[in-house]
Amino acid sequence: MSIDSRYREQVDLFCETTYKVGSEEMLEMAKTNSERRTDTKKRIRFARKAVLIPAAAVLFGVSATVAAGAAGFGPLSGLFARYFDDSATKKLADEGYIYTAENYASDNTPDGSSTYPAMGETLEKDIFSAKVLGLAGDTQDPMMLIDITVKDAEAAAAGDMIGVYTLAVGTGEFENNRSSYGMVYSNGVKDEEDPNLFHVSTRVPPKWVTNGEEVTFDIVSIHMRGDNETPWEIGDNELSGLVSDGQKIADTDFYQQETDDFGISLSELRSRIKVYNVDMQFRFTIPQNVLKETVEKNYDELAFEVNGRTYRLHYAEFGVHRTIIRFDYDNAGYDYHVDPETDKKAAEQFTLTVDGAVYKPDIDNTGSFTDDQGNCNLGIKDMCYMSLYFPAFSVENAQRVTLSANGVSCELK
Repeated sequence: MSIDSRYREQVDLFCETTYKVGSEEMLEMAKTNSERRTDTKKRIRFARKAVLIPAAAVLFGVSATVAAGAAGFGPLSGLFARYFDDSATKKLADEGYIYTAENYASDNTPDGSSTYPAMGETLEKDIFSAKVLGLAGDTQDPMMLIDITVKDAEAAAAGDMIGVYTLAVGTGEFENNRSSYGMVYSNGVKDEEDPNLFHVSTRVPPKWVTNGEEVTFDIVSIHMRGDNETPWEIGDNELSGLVSDGQKIADTDFYQQETDDFGISLSELRSRIKVYNVDMQFRFTIPQNVLKETVEKNYDELAFEVNGRTYRLHYAEFGVHRTIIRFDYDNAGYDYHVDPETDKKAAEQFTLTVDGAVYKPDIDNTGSFTDDQGNCNLGIKDMCYMSLYFPAFSVENAQRVTLSANGVSCELK
């Protein structure tokens, strides 16, 4: 394995095991061990109109192939654009970069040995039934499409959306190391014709759906608007972001996407959102080569001096949803926690120019991580890693791509 590939894989592993989603209470609801959160960037979430995932993605370099009869995916691919404002994934699905439940059924003959439903099969629990419809997108941001039916008409009528927490990881890791991985938050939107049906599009870690091995996809919990007779436990200290000794363990930003989606305040979250801990597990294998391969480029000896730090450019990923540019910088003398305001001030200095069009990074979702003890799998003590997120563009068609900061410009293409 090349050093570049190893770097990507180790960064992704570090992110998956460190950027955990959920408080202790959330993971108790999921019947897992408590997990540690260390700063505002250690979360993974998917919103209807934006991908907000401050974590690295492992890309396996597979050659994407276009499936035959792509036009037949129109009704399914249309869900991405209609309900999630995701025309990029719809376009890829129309081109054949989609793996559906029908594909799965044609590729697999049930032998009766599995006790878990597969893609395309229905699982019922509590007042819900759920079905995994398919996977589409590129190897940077694979999107899983799910349908959830709320069998209680009164509960379904309480709102136009639901909050869904999912976990996707290789089956071996799920069984032996589940508590090391974090959940992804997504919202589900109500079908225009069926008031009991909600569509969900959720991002899944590319590592586990591009390696050709069995993945466990777990719908951990479903949140719905409604009076909660037994409020789920978010401690008052968590609401303020502090514990008694003054050490920060959580912050309001973790819950912000959900409160925004439901249109309520953080203080109302415990009483006005009803939580169903469903733990609905599906197991299936996605073949390799079904998603579009993200374009990657490696860079050596390119660096920027910003606010007294040297940011060394490592590589860039040019996906259909976003462009990710990754740096490292020395972090000796700092503790494990990275100041997000320092990251934002650095990010503000960068611009990406594509054939004359100028783009700024997503400042609010700039994130860094580090390990001052040298304990992470990267094994580089006092090294910090930062990612910048820019809008997506076609790097194949671009003539000139330039990254600039603090009076210095480097050509990326």
